Amino acid sequence: MRIKIKINPKTGVVYLPREMVEDGFRGEVDAFGAGSVIVITHPDADVMAIKESITLVSRDIELTPRSRSQGSAHLPKSQEIGQNGGDDS
Repeated sequence: MRIKIKINPKTGVVYLPREMVEDGFRGEVDAFGAGSVIVITHPDADVMAIKESITLVSRDIELTPRSRSQGSAHLPKSQEIGQNGGDDS
């Protein structure tokens, strides 16, 4: 399922669609980032449910026509992959 979220460029506040908030995505939730993607996990989801959902989303992305060019992946400065696999801490 493809959704649109809004991020306020000045504050960084993320606005989710009402349906997502009603489904339990509220308060503090875990998010994982890698390169050009962020995964926001449901607070009640277990690891297997998250992995299955990521697999489904990956398939959706492959099947969805993209309006952007198929160039190289965007790697924000905070997510650039270093010699140790991306964690330079």
